[in-house]
Amino acid sequence: MAQRTAIGNRLRCFLHELDPELAVASRGLRRLCIVDHLAQALIQHRGTLAAIAAELVADCRRLSLLELQPYLSQLLRGSEGTHSVEAVVMKSSAAPPPAAPH
Repeated sequence: MAQRTAIGNRLRCFLHELDPELAVASRGLRRLCIVDHLAQALIQHRGTLAAIAAELVADCRRLSLLELQPYLSQLLRGSEGTHSVEAVVMKSSAAPPPAAPH
């Protein structure tokens, strides 16, 4: 997804400026566990750059979930439950956003 690639490139630059140890491997932003880890790590940082980086992390998470939606649809069609794709995506999106810097 070109949009996520552009966001990821921008985010990587910001992360390097904030803390070089927050480097993310190529394709790492596709993994929700890594995106969630970054969101938690950014809570410790203050300032405009950290706030923008946190927004970009949230955007990466949203785009990853949208990309997963077709796979979730197939999985749910095969299950006997009454789950909807929206419910699964909303449940996995329910992670609290990073706190705003004070």
